[in-house]
Amino acid sequence: MLQTAQRTAKSKTKKTAPPHERFLEAFRWMLLARTLEEKLVSLYRGGLITGGVYIGKGQEAVSVACGLFLQKGDIFAPFATKQDDPHSANHCSM
Repeated sequence: MLQTAQRTAKSKTKKTAPPHERFLEAFRWMLLARTLEEKLVSLYRGGLITGGVYIGKGQEAVSVACGLFLQKGDIFAPFATKQDDPHSANHCSM
């Protein structure tokens, strides 16, 4: 059974950004993530990056949402499956 940890209540004195500002912040991060991955793919195809480049095109919202909700003390470790498989859907081939 899946269980999630409950966060402790936060003080109500902290100001939060209006919802539209949070949406704009999330969109900016998603755009930055997509742009970075496109540049990495371009460098990889140009032979300037050796090894493998694993992209998450179309998954920007997931990574941004996880990042926006991280708090001090949280631990995050990225995980990519099938890194050794050159036929993986997220592997860029020349």
